[in-house]
Amino acid sequence: DDPSNAFKTVQAIDEEATFTRGMQVGVLLVKDGEDIIATSVILEEQVVLPDVEDIPHAIALLMGLLFAFNIDYPKELRYTFEVFQKVLMNIGG
Repeated sequence: DDPSNAFKTVQAIDEEATFTRGMQVGVLLVKDGEDIIATSVILEEQVVLPDVEDIPHAIALLMGLLFAFNIDYPKELRYTFEVFQKVLMNIGG
């Protein structure tokens, strides 16, 4: 797995099916030119929370879903997610 798949930016003209290919968990930003037009949370290559307000909310919601569904952090991003959990969210640290 490619760590860049957890936080992906795509253009709005791309096929929707290709947006989430290879993303087990992550945040997807859809851009139209230079403008972000959509922020979504991805689980198992599916958009589970479309149209999230912004990137910080998307990360917080992703962390909540990972905890609620007892999904392990991606191996290649384990330490990044642990910083989100322990430092930024003050959970278990």
